[in-house]
Amino acid sequence: RNLDMLQKQGLVVKAYMIGEDKARFGLSSKKNYLICQKCKKIVIIDNCPFEKFKEELIEVHGFDILDHSIEVYGICPECKKSKNC
Repeated sequence: RNLDMLQKQGLVVKAYMIGEDKARFGLSSKKNYLICQKCKKIVIIDNCPFEKFKEELIEVHGFDILDHSIEVYGICPECKKSKNC
């Protein structure tokens, strides 16, 4: 309930995991993540790669982009080394 209250205040963002019946919360100022599909570790991407791509999307699609969130799914280095994850 506390996280839902923080979401309503705009302090955190709620996102649902693809293919799972789970949600995760993150700081509203941090919206770009690498997510391990094995251990579910989440790494925040500090330098947003979207800015390079944004102008091209605006030109090609004529879309007014107001905000964005990037989630990249893969396998983290620890899980690649471990047979337990």
